[in-house]
Amino acid sequence: MANIIMESAAGRVRDFLFIFIGCAKAVASVFTRLLLFMAWFPVLVYGFYRIAVILWGSTTESEYYYFERFFNYTIDLYSLIIPMLAVVGVSIIVIFSLFKIGTIIWEEKKR
Repeated sequence: MANIIMESAAGRVRDFLFIFIGCAKAVASVFTRLLLFMAWFPVLVYGFYRIAVILWGSTTESEYYYFERFFNYTIDLYSLIIPMLAVVGVSIIVIFSLFKIGTIIWEEKKR
C-alpha cells in the first residue's frame, strides 16, 4: 500500500514539475523577446537621432552631450526594469503553474 502511495506521489511531483517547466518556457520566451526589444530600441532611437543630426546639422559639442545623456538614461531605466522583470516573471510562472495544477485537481474531483 505504501509503495502505491509513493508511486502516486512521485507521479504527482513529476506532473507538477512538467507543468512548472512548461509555464517557465512560455514566460521565458516572452521575456526573451522583450529583452531583445530592450536591446534594439535604444539603438534605433540613437540611429534616428544621428540621421536627424546629419539632415538638420548640429554642432559637434552637443552631439556627444546628448548621446551621453541618452545612454545614461537608458542604463538607469534598464537597471530598474530588468530586476522588476525577474520578479514579475517568477510571479507569473508561479501563478500559471498554480492555475494549471488547480485545474487538473478540479477536473479530477469533478469526475
